[in-house]
Amino acid sequence: MNYIMTGVNQKHQGIEIGLEKTLFTSHVIQGAFGYGNYYYTNRPTAQAWQDNNSTQLFTDRTSYIKNFRVGGTPQTVTGIGYRYNGKKRWYAGVTYNYFSQTYLEPNPDRRTAEAVEKYSSTDPMFKQIVEQEQLPDYFLINLNAGKTFRIAGKYLLNLNLTVNNLLNNRNIRNWGYEQMRWDYSDVTKFANKYTYMPGATYMATVNFNF
Repeated sequence: MNYIMTGVNQKHQGIEIGLEKTLFTSHVIQGAFGYGNYYYTNRPTAQAWQDNNSTQLFTDRTSYIKNFRVGGTPQTVTGIGYRYNGKKRWYAGVTYNYFSQTYLEPNPDRRTAEAVEKYSSTDPMFKQIVEQEQLPDYFLINLNAGKTFRIAGKYLLNLNLTVNNLLNNRNIRNWGYEQMRWDYSDVTKFANKYTYMPGATYMATVNFNF
C-alpha cells in the first residue's frame, strides 16, 4: 500500500541546560538536562493506493493524531559526569545518562474513524488500536580517557579512548515504529518494530597537530 498524508504539522519545543564546575583544580563535575515536547498539532488527511496498480483504496481520510507524540527520540535526557585532569596532560572521566519519554512513531491509519468504527470507546480493542506505545526508560554509563604528548617541543599528539554502554546492555529498545500494515481485528498480528542499543562499543582516536 502506498500511503500519503497531507497537511501534517508538528511542534517541537524544549529547554536544554548544561553546567560544568571545576573543583580543586583537577576535578570537574558536569551536568546536563534536556526536556522536549514534540507532538502533532493537527489532524492531517490521508489517501492510499494499492502497491501493484493505481487502484485507490481511499481518499480524504482524517487521521486523529493531534497531540500524539512524535516518535523516534527521547524527549527527556539527564546526564551527570565526572572528569579528572591529570598534571601531565591526561584525563579520565565517566558519564551517566538517563533517557525517558521515547515513543513509537504512530501509524496514522490506526487513528481514523474507520479503524475503530466497530468498537465503542470502552472496548479494550479500541484502546489497543489507538493508544501510542511509550518505550521503557533506560540509562547508559560511558567512559572516556585521553592523553596529550608534546613532541620536539612544538608538535602535539592526542590519544583518546571512549567506551559507550559500559554495562553492555543489549536489551535497551531505543527506537521503534508501528507497522503500516495491520489487522483491524488483531493489532498484534503485525507487531511493532524496535531497534536495540548495541552492546559496549569502543572508539580510539589519534590526532597529530603540527
